[in-house]
Amino acid sequence: MADERPPWRKVLYAQQPYPDNHTDASFLAAASSSASTSRYAPTTLARESVVVSAQVSLVAIFCALFYLTYSEVVTVGALVALELLLLLLGWCCYSLVFDLRVALAALELEGRRLALLVGWLLALSPMLATLTSTWSDDTICALTMLLFLVHLAGHDYRYASTYSNRFEGSVSLNAAFFASVLLAARLPSTRHAFALMALAVQTFVLMPAQWRLLRPLLEPAQRAYGTLLLVAIVSAVLLHLSRIVAAAYLAVVVTISVLCPLLLGRLSQYKEEICGPWDFILLLSDGVEASPRKRATRGGRVVEFSDRTKQS
Repeated sequence: MADERPPWRKVLYAQQPYPDNHTDASFLAAASSSASTSRYAPTTLARESVVVSAQVSLVAIFCALFYLTYSEVVTVGALVALELLLLLLGWCCYSLVFDLRVALAALELEGRRLALLVGWLLALSPMLATLTSTWSDDTICALTMLLFLVHLAGHDYRYASTYSNRFEGSVSLNAAFFASVLLAARLPSTRHAFALMALAVQTFVLMPAQWRLLRPLLEPAQRAYGTLLLVAIVSAVLLHLSRIVAAAYLAVVVTISVLCPLLLGRLSQYKEEICGPWDFILLLSDGVEASPRKRATRGGRVVEFSDRTKQS
């Protein structure tokens, strides 16, 4: 029996004897497959991966300083002196960003907070030094590695790269401090535990904040040179401990900042997308050019579509 219904029209203002999800034979006629316009340049990806390599380097240098302190190669006095030097360098960086008067006012305010933090660490150090004294070294090592992996995987790299003003890395920060507490409990005295926890505050809180503060003021080449300097320092420290550990660290950094950007940049050229009438398209402008293809934005990117797609 022939279908006596009127032809289906793509209109909303008229009732038609068709279901709401009806599609006719012309539905796929407007579909087109085109290469994606979002191709990634390996150099851009390598520049953006600097923040990841820097965070890996911070975790590596923290673990190395813990081992040197645990082995009594670095004394508590030397570790505290290093932390004071880092605080001084951080304030100098702050004074470069803001006016000296603002920096002095911030120094007074942050000095009070620092004194409060030091008081809390001194009060909690006796408990931290014996918190996991009954746990085996294998358990501490496994938990520490797992927690630092959680820290690196959950770190808010968008916030660190100034792409977001909202910090969403609370889980990552808590994992780093939990791992620091586990390591501090293996040290021989409360003074060692205090020094290591103070180092954890500088490594996982203050240094990323300083990096985020200085990032807009530095050129991409300067950020890359700074990261290379940090990688060289960490490699020298790890090489003093173990050649295998230093080689593994360099392999991770090279994979993050060289191999992964090259692979992603190469794979992005093979990405294709199918455009059709199911897409939500917003015209940039009506335009006066008589080209048969117009430009529109979809999903935050600029794509092209045909006049036939527009009409359908």
